[in-house]
Amino acid sequence: MNLIKPGEKYALVVFPETIVDQNLPSQGQVAADLWFCRNPPLDLSKTWVKWIGEVRAEKVRKASLFLISKGPSSDPDTLDAENEYYRRRVGNLYWSLILSGFIYCYSPPFSIIGAVRTGDLDIVRSVGEFSQPHVFSWMDQDGIGLRRLQLATQYAATIPDFQGSDRFDRLSRIMRAFHYGVISHDPSDSLHQFVRCVEGFVYPDIGRSKRQFKSRTELFLGHGFHQLTEELYDIRSAVEHLHDPVSAIQAETERERRVILLVRSTQTEALARYCIQRLLENPTLRTHFETDGAIRQFWTINQDERRRLWGNPLDINAISKIIRLDLISDEDIGLNRS
Repeated sequence: MNLIKPGEKYALVVFPETIVDQNLPSQGQVAADLWFCRNPPLDLSKTWVKWIGEVRAEKVRKASLFLISKGPSSDPDTLDAENEYYRRRVGNLYWSLILSGFIYCYSPPFSIIGAVRTGDLDIVRSVGEFSQPHVFSWMDQDGIGLRRLQLATQYAATIPDFQGSDRFDRLSRIMRAFHYGVISHDPSDSLHQFVRCVEGFVYPDIGRSKRQFKSRTELFLGHGFHQLTEELYDIRSAVEHLHDPVSAIQAETERERRVILLVRSTQTEALARYCIQRLLENPTLRTHFETDGAIRQFWTINQDERRRLWGNPLDINAISKIIRLDLISDEDIGLNRS
């Protein structure tokens, strides 16, 4: 059954190759104008295929997951603010899905924006490709399930609250850095971006950045992780100053250092994602990160009150347990490049 009906405008995000939880329903509605489905939400007519090309149409036929934003239109022939609204809605849902957890895309997702006129999807306004998130073939892989989609919908509803606003300017920059980290396929570049994200929450004083990064991340991780956070910061600094990132890692062999870099990048991604999630899920906490002044004030609050506001720390050890060191190949760590 087609989800997109005659007289509707729509925007799709197509996942050609991703891992989906086997218990995810074949389709479902997660908001008034947002849906998901596991099969194409429309019939691929010859006219429609002509718009996007046979190669891309074949990817649509075989895709693992579709995100959809749509609604009725009195003028489906016209490209207007309605199209832009659905594009923005489904785009926010896509990026929010990445914020909800690790995601496995083995080819780049892409978007399709168009309309249905008379039962045949013969208007395609635009086709665009997203940068492919990096892939972790050496991690235990949980597929996208209903809970992830519901969480992403919650985030997508919150994100517009600070987009294009003077409020939450730092959080907007944090999220941009997170996206850069997710699409980078170099673990040192990714780690650099993710540490920047965490620094955005830490908001260290000039000249005390490393020391306060170590001490303030206790709020996010709990006690006992100073050695880890110091190493993360040292790797970040090596990348920042164009040094070899593995020079900041203590290990006997080059391979061991590169494996550690890959693991640290993954752990830092989880930490950055956790910090962003905290603010998206907690409106009260979010008020403490509206402006730089509010963030500075947050770090002067009594420690017990600050912990109460922030909530439970991230279990970084749980992240480490899903990393399969035995599956990390020389190619994954760049040892077999010519």
